[in-house]
Parts: sequence; C-alpha cells; structure tokens
Amino acid sequence: MNIGRYVSLFVRAYILVLVLVGIFTVLWFVLTSVRAPTVVAGLWFAVAGFGTLIIAIIVIVEMARK
Repeated sequence: MNIGRYVSLFVRAYILVLVLVGIFTVLWFVLTSVRAPTVVAGLWFAVAGFGTLIIAIIVIVEMARK
C-alpha cells in the first residue's frame, strides 16, 4: 500500500472540496437576500473538521508505524 499516493489523493480532493464550498458560499451570499451565518459556519466547520480529522488519523497511523 502506497500511503504517499493516498495522502496526495486525499489532499487534492480536500482542496477541491474547499474550493467548491468557497464558491458555494459566495454564490449563496450573492444570490440570496437572507443571511444565514449559522448555516454557513456549520458548513465550513464540517468541511474543516473532516479534513483535520483525516489528517490527524494519517499522522497517528504514520507515527504508530515507526
């Protein structure tokens, strides 16, 4: 199993998700007159939390291997 390839694939997918969520957030603010800061904050928290959790798991697994 080539962990480097999987980490690289994950990072690319995570960056793509961040870009898409950023675009979605901007469009949401431009196209709607209703401001929903809690929903937007929840969306960003979910995306950031998921990425942080996966990175932490990868670091823990790599440290356990050594």
